[in-house]
Amino acid sequence: MISYTKCQKVFKEPEIAVIKALTKRHYDNGRCRISREVCKELEWYGENGKPKEWVCRELLVEMSRDGVIELPQPMAKSANRFLKKQAIAFLEPTVPFTGSLKDQGEVPIRRTQAGREQDLWDHLVKQYHYLGYAGHMGRFVKYIAWCEGYPIACLGWMGAALKVKSRDSYLGITDASRYEQIKGIANNFRFVILPWVQVKNLASHLLSRNAIQVRDDWRQLYGCELQYLETFVEQERFTGTCYQAANWKHLGETAGYAKTKQSYRKHQVIKDVYIYELLQSRRR
Repeated sequence: MISYTKCQKVFKEPEIAVIKALTKRHYDNGRCRISREVCKELEWYGENGKPKEWVCRELLVEMSRDGVIELPQPMAKSANRFLKKQAIAFLEPTVPFTGSLKDQGEVPIRRTQAGREQDLWDHLVKQYHYLGYAGHMGRFVKYIAWCEGYPIACLGWMGAALKVKSRDSYLGITDASRYEQIKGIANNFRFVILPWVQVKNLASHLLSRNAIQVRDDWRQLYGCELQYLETFVEQERFTGTCYQAANWKHLGETAGYAKTKQSYRKHQVIKDVYIYELLQSRRR
């Protein structure tokens, strides 16, 4: 008997039959339409009430790879969408931002909205973060910190990593409780102070302020209460000083594996694991 499991939702023969029928019926309308119809028919929604289309498309691809269904080819505009977004004009400030935090005055941290703001975040992170940026799936929130009309930092949050030994041990996460518990964790997957900024203590200052913002925005966007934040700091590049200064707790290090669609691969890039308890920010 064939079955699939995605995000704790089990798809057995009756559900697979529905997916087969919907795939055939909407084949000419593309993968996005198929995933929407599958979510609607099988009542597959997230805590925020929105259909889980991204995860559904992952399931469809997996089923197609197994020969269970036949999917249409990805539409060209979807494949090129992120590349087109990079054509954005941005001029760096001619005078660098220096001095202390007090010298900068107000430094708002604003959540990006769909359209030009998110395009700007994507461009800045792709250009100035050492890992670049090639898009991602699932839950996310992006922020830009501003000073005198210029972006000075970008922060990005996404759903938690599925398995991290030191984190799971610290929080008591087991295989049985994993999916439920990691819903309450967001991952700081990108953080970059832009190169025209040399302001002491700015990084830890932004992290502390943004922790409260992401907690509130995550609840609004996804109907889920965050309890912890996590991040991974590459040991050969950084010391994690700004996270330590912002009261993040060091839990250990990763084993040097990365998650792929099918399994894990060894890349030997060791990262320090940090976690931040959001409950402590409420007590302040």
